[in-house]
Amino acid sequence: MKIYNYKQDTNEFLGESMARPNPLEPGNYLIPRNATTVAPKTKPGKNEVLVFENNNWVIKEDYRGTVVYNAEFREGKTIDEIGPFPKGFILDAPTSEYDEFIKGAWVKNEAKELQDYRENLECGPLQIRRAIRQFGYKQAIEDWLAKADEDTREDWQVATVIKRLDPMVLQVQKVLGATDEQVDNLFELGKTLA
Repeated sequence: MKIYNYKQDTNEFLGESMARPNPLEPGNYLIPRNATTVAPKTKPGKNEVLVFENNNWVIKEDYRGTVVYNAEFREGKTIDEIGPFPKGFILDAPTSEYDEFIKGAWVKNEAKELQDYRENLECGPLQIRRAIRQFGYKQAIEDWLAKADEDTREDWQVATVIKRLDPMVLQVQKVLGATDEQVDNLFELGKTLA
């Protein structure tokens, strides 16, 4: 006699086997725990599993082992239980720290990425002065410094790090009429100079 085995903790289908005859009751068979004589009537599809419930086989959704991501908190987790796909989770992982979940997809917040980039962009004073010279801004900056107040001139002379978003740099950018991209490029060049 064929029997159908299921897992003890989840009742999911494991496979079929043959029951052994009962030596004490001829014509009867020994049905072990976690087995049944009820045959499954259907086969599970993708992301499905057969589960023995209420003396019947039912198909349930099964995403175990799938890594999913919480769209709100960006956290990943591996599904470890039989059941429907968890609400508020998606299959796609964010591709960067700047991704935001918008209308069912991860979208990079390029403005935030650019802001963070500029907040962290910096050079040493010698590097930035050499970049200024290569960009042809040296005379314009010297002219601006000659007209600047004493504190500004002192800040320029003793600064040990020049940050891209420092108010003094933003003021010089206005004086030069330079675009954000030009100033970014100035700092990128400065980072390569010794």
